[in-house]
Order: sequence, then C-alpha cells, then structure tokens
Amino acid sequence: MTLKIPIPWRRGGASLWHRLISTSTRVRYCRQCPSALRDLAYLRFAVAQRHENSQRGLGIFQALYRLHDEGKLHAYEEEHFRTVSDWFNKHLETPTRFTAAKPPYHRKQSKAISWFRDTAHEHILYLREMAAILENHGVPVRMMKAERVGYVVYEDEHQVVAEPFSDLEA
Repeated sequence: MTLKIPIPWRRGGASLWHRLISTSTRVRYCRQCPSALRDLAYLRFAVAQRHENSQRGLGIFQALYRLHDEGKLHAYEEEHFRTVSDWFNKHLETPTRFTAAKPPYHRKQSKAISWFRDTAHEHILYLREMAAILENHGVPVRMMKAERVGYVVYEDEHQVVAEPFSDLEA
C-alpha cells in the first residue's frame, strides 16, 4: 500500500503525512523518513482484565503492580520484578502524553495504550520474564502484534503510545 498525500499538513510539529506513515500498514515512501522501507510491527503484552479508561486489556506492568499491591508475589518474584522495573526506568522513556486532547489533559479521559516496537528486542525479553511471573500466578498473558495501533500521541525509539482504533483488539 503506497500512501500519496499531496500536501503535508502541519499540526503540532510533525506533519500529518508522518503521522499517517507511522500508523500505516506498510511504509514505502516518507518525506521525513526516506530510509523507512519495511513493515512496521508493534507488540503488546496484556491480560484479560480490562483497563477502566481504555476498555482494553490491562497492560503487563499494571497487572503485575496489582498482584504486588495485593501481596500475592513471592519474595523472589518481588525482587525480580523490582530489578526489571528499575531496568525499564533506566532504559525506557516515560511517555509525556496519554491522550490526543490538547492541554489541559486532565479534562479528557486517557484512552491511549502502550506498544513496543518490534525492534526493542531487549525490552521484549524482559517483558516475557514479567509475563512468566503473571502466568505462574494463573494470570494468562496475551502477546498481540499489530501494524496499525491507532492515533499516535507519543513515540520514541522503543515504544508508541496510541489511542486505539475502534476495530483494534488490544
């Protein structure tokens, strides 16, 4: 699929062209990213329990924090979870936005969910370790893969935060 948009509209620093390219199914040409000539894939680990705002599967971090807060983790699991959380705090940027709304953000409910880029190999490895802890406690974890994740509100080298399209199962 080749996207052809005659005018690169500007909105919020990034052109609409670039926003469409970053959520499209296949990248063949982008004025801002001429070297991006591959399929984009994003991964998400979630449990069956629903998040209150997004109405999507609860993310792996939130699910583990809930188990931790309920005191259900064993001592060695808590230690490993703390170690992995510290690693993520050092090696993953904290997203600055979780909504497409303009400031002030508190007026709109945050429906955005986080996805990892398929190139974030080390991050995904640690996520699998966290998924194993959840599964040891009888909480099944699903790994989802998508090429279109929704309306991107934040992105960096390793992750994308997007308000999901209504047809996206996450």
